[in-house]
Amino acid sequence: MPGQETFPLRMWDIGQCDSLKCTGQKLRREGKISIIPIKKRFSGVVLSPLGKRLISKEDIPLILKSGLCVVDCSWNRIEDVPWKTLRIQHPRLLPTLIAGNSTHYGQPQNLSCAEAIAAALIIIGYESRAKFVLESFNWGTTFLRINREAFAAYTSCESEKELYGAQKSLFLEARQEIIEKKERREQRSLEASRKLLKQLNITDHCGEAGHKQRIG
Repeated sequence: MPGQETFPLRMWDIGQCDSLKCTGQKLRREGKISIIPIKKRFSGVVLSPLGKRLISKEDIPLILKSGLCVVDCSWNRIEDVPWKTLRIQHPRLLPTLIAGNSTHYGQPQNLSCAEAIAAALIIIGYESRAKFVLESFNWGTTFLRINREAFAAYTSCESEKELYGAQKSLFLEARQEIIEKKERREQRSLEASRKLLKQLNITDHCGEAGHKQRIG
């Protein structure tokens, strides 16, 4: 577990989001993150969809030295981001997580800037700082709650390789759970159909008996 080392949190602002709704801008206004110019090189770890590797505890030395950065852009306009202009040296991906923010709630990977930064902090062992970031938002605890199982698995990993393994296990477990839920729904539907047919059969017999009695 890391100690109380501090390191900067940075953000490239692409200018695609409403500044009043943007989580990154809110963190900036509260002094929890700082903006860096678009063309300025950042030598720390950058959370980017262009990354080929997952962020992990193996990145801690680099983060402690140069910081952690996020790209503030809209998921709907991500193809318009000037990725070649951004001087990213160490791009990293986040493992699979579910968005808790009000805009993309329940969607995998469509995290806000605040969620992305907080997730990275949790994965590398800085949970208290992650909670400090998320306390600025009323959905912050929701993000933590719906990803509790995933974070428990990810924080136990010491390397990127272990993270990939944990992510795969969570996916398989989720897939199995979906299959089991589907089977339970089908079983309940079958039982309900059988019950209905049984009731209809009883009703038919009663109707026949009454008809015969009236004839006699």
